[in-house]
Amino acid sequence: MKDILLRIVGSQGVGEKDGDQIEFVTEGHYTRKEDGSILLSYEETELSGMEGCTTHLEVAGNRVRMSRSGEPVPVDTIMEFEKGKRYNGLYETAYGAIDMEILTNDVLNKLIVHTSGEASAAPLGADASPSGTSAAPLGADIVQAPKGGLSGSLHIDYHISLKGLGEVHNRLDVEIL
Repeated sequence: MKDILLRIVGSQGVGEKDGDQIEFVTEGHYTRKEDGSILLSYEETELSGMEGCTTHLEVAGNRVRMSRSGEPVPVDTIMEFEKGKRYNGLYETAYGAIDMEILTNDVLNKLIVHTSGEASAAPLGADASPSGTSAAPLGADIVQAPKGGLSGSLHIDYHISLKGLGEVHNRLDVEIL
């Protein structure tokens, strides 16, 4: 597990209108799993309303699985995001579980795992060449990073419907600083 610094920006609005937005910078961790996916984790803050909760984002290509656990969440809450797909699950609250449905509008994964000290990177979920380097994703900026470093960003745009409580449009942006 490697330490990283993250900028988290989240917004919620009704319909397509922009709504409330929070932004914070926090320390986090990442691990590259054997299957090539990346696991990002960070502690939520008082600002997010989930202080004492840990958020985990497992990113594989343009699929993201978010899980939250900790004091404010009595049972792990899991959400899955893949553009154009629906996910049904339970949203855990202090008052019990609520049926939820998520429709993912967009997932934009610009995370880059740097496999060498050179200015090339292994795109997330791609295999590195035998020399330990591979090309950056098409259209991505080439950046210099230490061996084994992580750079880039992740954007998730989705609607979440909680049974009996209505629908909310959400955006989550995670940037590696």
